[in-house]
Amino acid sequence: MDLAEIRNKINDIDNELIKLLNERMICAEEVAHIKLETKDCIYKPAREKEICGRFEAEAGKAGRMVIKSVMRNSRFMQYGMYVDNENVDCDFIQSIDDDNREVFLHGGKLVLMLEADETGAKGLTTEDILMLSAESGLEIKNIGFYKKTIELEILVDDTDESKKNAYILAYMLYMETIH
Repeated sequence: MDLAEIRNKINDIDNELIKLLNERMICAEEVAHIKLETKDCIYKPAREKEICGRFEAEAGKAGRMVIKSVMRNSRFMQYGMYVDNENVDCDFIQSIDDDNREVFLHGGKLVLMLEADETGAKGLTTEDILMLSAESGLEIKNIGFYKKTIELEILVDDTDESKKNAYILAYMLYMETIH
């Protein structure tokens, strides 16, 4: 096979991946509707470990990394549905300080203090927090590590999309980290 043939084969595989990812996101949306109705939580660490283990067994570490990214993005979409339906945990709303409240309204610097769960049994690991933040589409200005705490400084543009993504990210991190 020459380079052009290999690239054509990769394009065919990519097209199939796109189709399957879209199908998976539709299923994730259906799951979110059910969880909204039953008031169930989105993040299920045990379920995620099970899926990651299956992918790692079949496709190695690369498979685990890919499915973790897919699951993070699925959950981000689900949290967005919760936000859109005004089904946000009251404790999260009360936890937002005045500075961050302003960021969600007008943009600016969002500062989040998070505690990772390095076992992944009850919450996100440091790696998961950093990957989720990077995948959010928001600009990470600074990351600080203080014993068990991670401080994230994220720049939020004064656009509706950026402010909404920041709110969803903050909500997701609040719900999926240790407090």
